[in-house]
Amino acid sequence: MSAAAGTSGVRSVPRGGSRGRGWWHRSRLLRVAAVAVAAGAVLAGCSASTASGSPSTERVSATFANVGDLVAGAPVQVSGVRTGKVTSVKLAKGYKARVTMAIPASAQVPADVKAVVRRPTLLGQDVVDLEPQGSGGPPLGNGAVIQDTSMEPGLEQLVQAGSNVFGSISTSELSNIIHEGAVGYGGKGPQLHALLGNLDTVVSGYASHTAAIDQIIHGLNKLNGAMA
Repeated sequence: MSAAAGTSGVRSVPRGGSRGRGWWHRSRLLRVAAVAVAAGAVLAGCSASTASGSPSTERVSATFANVGDLVAGAPVQVSGVRTGKVTSVKLAKGYKARVTMAIPASAQVPADVKAVVRRPTLLGQDVVDLEPQGSGGPPLGNGAVIQDTSMEPGLEQLVQAGSNVFGSISTSELSNIIHEGAVGYGGKGPQLHALLGNLDTVVSGYASHTAAIDQIIHGLNKLNGAMA
């Protein structure tokens, strides 16, 4: 057999043959799968963070009998310093208001805290002020519920309360009250001035003996308890 004949009897597999194409497809599929797994892990992490909130943010809630004009987005303060914000204000059982707040975990707000709705300035907005009641203690945890709550009446509430009181008095009745007061005190300006001056002196005297008065009251309370 000649060299030419022996060479022609051996078949070589072309580089671009079916075996090469199969390897290239498998390699591509592996790369695509790796990218998909990595993307899924990232998305899963993002979903977990979104569902539970940022690790650095705690969500706490409190229920108030009245929140005035408090709305979502209002500031949450800790001892007067802005720290977080109100995320929602919803109606709760008993026609009360449930307020949810987001505060940074770095604030380390103690669990023994009081939530107060107030309006710091006359023309400002209502805020939630978190007032620590103790010195230290464990901090509020994510999902905590603040039990001690209250609302400070603002100017509008005081005016409304005054309107409710005087609203039950008719105009003629109010006129009579003012008239009778004028008749009773008419011409007695000097006496009223002296009376007010005496009251100021009496109040100042009591104020300077507050400790002694407290001791007397405490002693009377003990005596009353012993005799009961």
